[in-house]
Amino acid sequence: MRRKEFQDILINISSGTAQQNLSPISLSNLSVLIPDRCILDLFAKQYSSIFWKITLTLQENELLKKMENILLSKLATIEK
Repeated sequence: MRRKEFQDILINISSGTAQQNLSPISLSNLSVLIPDRCILDLFAKQYSSIFWKITLTLQENELLKKMENILLSKLATIEK
């Protein structure tokens, strides 16, 4: 869905004057290719470790941001 070609198709079938909208009727006319189960399983097997690493990194970033906020607030109260 992030490919430019797909975005162009969605823009072309959208309607509306102030804001472009996609209706269920226009979306139902789109053809979507769904891969076989074995291809999906192969993809999941090859990329699950990457997705897991991304998830862990996002969680680590959230924790680091919380710690940063705590430390900055403590530093601000010490300097007063």
